[in-house]
Amino acid sequence: MKQIKSSIILAFCSLFMFVQTAQATGFNPNLVITDNQLEDSSTMDESTIQSFLLARGSLGIYATTDIDGKVKTAAQIIDRVAKKYNINPQFLIALLQKEQGLVEGKITDKRLNWATGYAVCDNCELGHPLVEKYKGFAKQVEAAADRIRNTYLAQIDTAGKTLTGWGPGITKTASGIKITPINKATAALYTYTPHINGNKLLWSVWERWWGEVTQQAEYPDGSLLQANGQNGVWLIQNGQKRPITSMAALISRFDLEKIIAIDESALDNYEQGRAIKYANFSILQGADGTLYLTRSDTRHPFESEEVFKKLGFSPDEIIRAADEDLLQYDLGEKITANAAYPRGALLQNNKTGGVYFVEDGKKSPIWAKEILTSRFKEMNITPVSPEKLEKYETVDPVGFYDGELIGETGKPTIYVVSNGRLRPIPSAEIFLTVGWKWENVVWTNAKALSIHQIDTPITIEDSPVIVAMN
Repeated sequence: MKQIKSSIILAFCSLFMFVQTAQATGFNPNLVITDNQLEDSSTMDESTIQSFLLARGSLGIYATTDIDGKVKTAAQIIDRVAKKYNINPQFLIALLQKEQGLVEGKITDKRLNWATGYAVCDNCELGHPLVEKYKGFAKQVEAAADRIRNTYLAQIDTAGKTLTGWGPGITKTASGIKITPINKATAALYTYTPHINGNKLLWSVWERWWGEVTQQAEYPDGSLLQANGQNGVWLIQNGQKRPITSMAALISRFDLEKIIAIDESALDNYEQGRAIKYANFSILQGADGTLYLTRSDTRHPFESEEVFKKLGFSPDEIIRAADEDLLQYDLGEKITANAAYPRGALLQNNKTGGVYFVEDGKKSPIWAKEILTSRFKEMNITPVSPEKLEKYETVDPVGFYDGELIGETGKPTIYVVSNGRLRPIPSAEIFLTVGWKWENVVWTNAKALSIHQIDTPITIEDSPVIVAMN
């Protein structure tokens, strides 16, 4: 059982002070656009590109010599390059606007010649032979797409980062701010433009033309969520969001370090479930006088007041609860006078060193120290004889709590426990998008992992991309 300590309360208060200062700011420097928004080459065909450009400026009537020596429209060049390199034509159009304002601004020879800003830098001489070879609209579009696909994304796929060190989950500084890209696209864009203002400009163009840049994460059962700028914490369970309505309940049942800060809109995807109001192992009394011991989401009635006293509980612990609060709990088995350790205990075999969690006369073996420390941080271990342990029925071993991030030592796969099963997390992008922290991963042995069956991987769905033609 967890106990409320001053250090935990301070951490709790600090957490909420931090979250209260966070606001939904729109631009997330860690997510400029999604991987799909960079790499989906099917979003627009040539005619759609042409219509889009004509509706916004003079680029729609511009034509020039392509790299094959043939005269083509800007739309034809963009379409060809997008298909060749599997790059989203929307991205190429946004890049033209971000770099030179060519889509909505005035067209000049200089802007066309350096359309995507490729090979252009603060200290570069445009007349230098190594720079001038990229001069021209078609060469610029070609070179930008080629570099992003065949250099930046290729480096991330093989080495986890680009030559300049940008990669998903890797923190670097840009414009004096620490940035941790959550996907390959963002890492590639900071390699192409290593400052925040340029990438924020690309993001703002994208938002204005094609809608919001978001990735909808799947939050598995056991996730603790908190909306930016709000105090409330929610437990995701059985596809519902359950409000945790008291500090005591939060501290006694959950790890504050596991709270994930999210946008408020993400909570709208869940129906509201039962509230979590009381601390674990609370003594509740109903209007009819019945006494209950709470364990997680179950209330166990004491067989009688005499049993309550015999087992060492005190009347000072009793909390009078409304019937509606009691109904938030499932009704469990009665607690009788023969119940051993109704609040649970850790007993250790003083011969073998094996540790068991004993509750109501049943003992569950603990197969790894990581399970012991993650589930029973505040519980003392009592050494007992093998003969005493033999009195208790052996049941299934103790597993990890839902929401725990675990992996086998020496192996790369990370899982999240959900409904008692292990759900693989396929990539660093998904890990970071959900909001998990690397430092919260628990590395354990294969035997401990075997307690849980493998389930389906965690997924992320990109938000719909809407092409605005007006």
